[in-house]
Amino acid sequence: YQSRPFLHSIAEKKCHSAKISADDRRNYAQRLPSCHTMDSFPVGPKAVLFDLDGTLTETELLKARSYAHVVRRLRGCNATDTLGLLDHNKRHSAAVGEAVAAEYADPARPCSDGTPSQEVFDQAMGIFMRNIGSTSEHICRTMVEEMKLRTALQSSMEKYDVTEPWRALYKLRKEEYYITFATPDALRAAQYAHNVASLRAAAAAGLPLGVVTSSSTADAERVLEALGVRDLLKFVVGADQVARAKPDPEPYLLAAKKLGEAAGDILVFEDSVNGVRAAVGAGTQVIAVANPFTRVALQEQEVLPRARIAFESVTLGNTIAQVCAEMTAKAK
Repeated sequence: YQSRPFLHSIAEKKCHSAKISADDRRNYAQRLPSCHTMDSFPVGPKAVLFDLDGTLTETELLKARSYAHVVRRLRGCNATDTLGLLDHNKRHSAAVGEAVAAEYADPARPCSDGTPSQEVFDQAMGIFMRNIGSTSEHICRTMVEEMKLRTALQSSMEKYDVTEPWRALYKLRKEEYYITFATPDALRAAQYAHNVASLRAAAAAGLPLGVVTSSSTADAERVLEALGVRDLLKFVVGADQVARAKPDPEPYLLAAKKLGEAAGDILVFEDSVNGVRAAVGAGTQVIAVANPFTRVALQEQEVLPRARIAFESVTLGNTIAQVCAEMTAKAK
């Protein structure tokens, strides 16, 4: 296999073999979300829905690191994590992001099968980042096959009494995620303040709110409680409530049904192309808010007009105002 970078913002550079330039490092730092506040939410939508992972919180990187941690252990890798990507005590935004962009090269000891530890780490991170917005089942199945983990997962299949390797990986990763990475403090530190501010502003305006996520409902509830916004929401639609998860429109169609509103009167905040496809397919109005891991994919997609994508948090307010004005004009 050929290792791919897990940071989409540093596209097509081999992380384990190349140093990232000073320009890339500066550009990456400039693209990190900054704080955004909103005094009031514009008139226009009759309800607002938010994605969770990558939109309200930077849980995508938390999850990616938990996958890499488990896979590295399954492959017998014991190398030192010189960049601190697996250190749950580190803030995983600007500081770690700059370190990764600056130099993602670790002269680590090889794994038990002779594969360089950094190569295993890169591959696990890359698989997750290429599948942002997909379900845990899809990511686990892909990781089991591409990283040849079937044999390594046999004992875990017995431990968890499951018959499929992906289920064992899912349980291992989830256990690691909650114990090590997704603590309440870490989840609060990982929030995207500009999107959370938009949620609070919409709630203050009296708009019905919901969250639509590819995570399970229970997992989403836990994160939302940690963020202190669960009480502002009417409901959460998790992947376990639908037969077909994002990018299928079913989750957003279910949310529209719960709201009792026409899809075209609902405004959706998403961060990933899969999420955008689901929301557009359901007929809702969509704003995509880029983060460092979805920015390039959003630039390349053709589902949503660029005018409806906030590539910088400082432009989010204007994007919201524009879309809400369009919704108001259309309703007249």
